[in-house]
Amino acid sequence: MANTTVKFFPIRDAVGSPDPEVEYYIYLDLTTFDKTTEIKQKESTTLSGIRSTSLYYQADSYQCECITDPDGIKGPTTEEMEMFLSSIAAGEEFTLTNLDNSADEMTCQLVSRGGRRREESSDVNRFTYSFTVREVVA
Repeated sequence: MANTTVKFFPIRDAVGSPDPEVEYYIYLDLTTFDKTTEIKQKESTTLSGIRSTSLYYQADSYQCECITDPDGIKGPTTEEMEMFLSSIAAGEEFTLTNLDNSADEMTCQLVSRGGRRREESSDVNRFTYSFTVREVVA
């Protein structure tokens, strides 16, 4: 059962040639949604020993994994996942349900595409896809 919704514009490798001007939805059952926070800050110490910190940047990244379903019932098809990942490969923004707070949607960009792993050698078009996204903070 899907636990997250992804909304994006299909600009590459379209399945069934959907209109690239119309937002496309796929429903994922994420099996991994691990958060990492990157913080860039500058710390300085005065001659008297007083320390101060200036925060310049904070970004949350999420490592995601999901499994495709050849029938498209329990998850996206392999073709839909390939279309999604290729459509966001150049830093295009997309919307993803935040599993930490399901009432929230977050705008994201792809950081890295981890690849895909076949579930079993006998399975056709059933893969586990892994990818990392970064939340875009306005």
